[in-house]
Amino acid sequence: RPAPRREARRRRLRNLVLLGLRVAALLLLAVSFARPYLAAGADVSSRRQLTVVALDVSASMSAPGVVEQARAAVRSAITTAPEGDAVALLTFADSASVLSPPTSDRGALFALADGIRPGAGGTSYAAALGRVAELVADGPGRVVIVTDMQRPGGRPAEAPRLAEGMPIEIVDVGSNSGNVAVVDVERRRHDQLVAVLRNTGREIRNAGVTLSIDGRVAARKDVTLPADGRTEVQFDVRLPERGSAAVGVEDGKGAALDDTRYLVLDPPAPPRVLVVGNGSPASEAFFVVRALGVGEGRLFDARSVGPSDLGRLADAREGDAYAAVVLLGTRGMSDAGRNYLRRYVEQGGGMLVAAGPALDAGVLEDLTGDAMRLEQAADRAGSPLSIVVTEGRHPAFRVLAAEGGFTEVRVTRASALGVAGGAETLARFTDGSAAIAQAGSGRGTVVAVASDLGGAWNDLPRSPSFLPLLHGLVRNLGAGRELPGAMSACDLPSGFPPTPGIVDMT
Repeated sequence: RPAPRREARRRRLRNLVLLGLRVAALLLLAVSFARPYLAAGADVSSRRQLTVVALDVSASMSAPGVVEQARAAVRSAITTAPEGDAVALLTFADSASVLSPPTSDRGALFALADGIRPGAGGTSYAAALGRVAELVADGPGRVVIVTDMQRPGGRPAEAPRLAEGMPIEIVDVGSNSGNVAVVDVERRRHDQLVAVLRNTGREIRNAGVTLSIDGRVAARKDVTLPADGRTEVQFDVRLPERGSAAVGVEDGKGAALDDTRYLVLDPPAPPRVLVVGNGSPASEAFFVVRALGVGEGRLFDARSVGPSDLGRLADAREGDAYAAVVLLGTRGMSDAGRNYLRRYVEQGGGMLVAAGPALDAGVLEDLTGDAMRLEQAADRAGSPLSIVVTEGRHPAFRVLAAEGGFTEVRVTRASALGVAGGAETLARFTDGSAAIAQAGSGRGTVVAVASDLGGAWNDLPRSPSFLPLLHGLVRNLGAGRELPGAMSACDLPSGFPPTPGIVDMT
């Protein structure tokens, strides 16, 4: 009978399928247990480790023998990196630079290491670790930092996070003998110069100190320097009105780059001031430029430029050299000119804005956001206003506050100067409204005057208060951008080599 045979075939087929499924399930179970071990082994064998060698090239590495030890340590780190792994080489001081991206060419790395020289910068370990983090990313790696372990210099910075568990090896190549440096030089009289020396070592040091004027030795002294202390060395020598002086110490054990300090003997150049407005005779800008030139000596080096020419000045980046800007007019000013003014303040510049007849009221809001704003000027000829100092502690108002302020000034027209959070009212009109206010913008400062500086709306320019006010405001605004007489080589602007010496930055 056919029916039983068909049923038997179905049972055998069903049993075979069930057996196949059970075998497949057992195989899958076995693979699932084995997979983590197989994958892990494959990952380790396929991913190369990266060794990053970071070499300190700050000024302190210029001590005798230190850079030679550092090069040897770099070569050792390259040599001991696991065979087949990539090696990257970077140097760091105030900032970090990648000399070689990851490579397996050991010979090329050795050649780069042999050519490394210390510079004049400070030591920023955060900058070095930041570059390391970029190079390693999420891959396996190790870090070797070759340094003399000197105190970090430059601006504080937060160290970046490296992958958890990444090995970091510090190779200390520093000298334990300490360092002697010339840390300051000052002309106290026309016939006296004083240098300050510092000994960072733990032992008393004897050293020779030499004063040179315009490259010629003028005097020499032998001094004893206490351990971990400072010493003043006085030279009684007649100094020329112009030229340069240099004081050097004979330090055969410490860093070489701080053994000499230089001093410019020329009188400091007056701060440069840019006055933006119509510079024709009898104009407000012409009058302000002349007023900035009045006084004992040459207090300011002021020049005027028309609002329409400001864009050209911005393209030439000439405006970056000005200690302060006085903004009197905006008629005909291009978008490039407005952008320059905004950028100048944001990057640390100081600007005095006078709300006279030639100024677009919206420019103040462009510069300070919501902190200060100008509204349409109102006629006060029927009831002239006076100005009262409300913030006598401000550097620009100390003299005026002591002499009674602006009581003799009469203002016949003024703009409404709105002052919001983040701004400070420095002086008020006698009706209580703001006359002079100050606000920060970016890293810079803007001071706004609610009337003009040319005498069209007030008699301020004919008042004894005018010159002290104008000079005080401009001097205070430009204080942060004047070129110092001395600075560290690592703080020089871009374009100047970071080498100790005399640099003409004009």
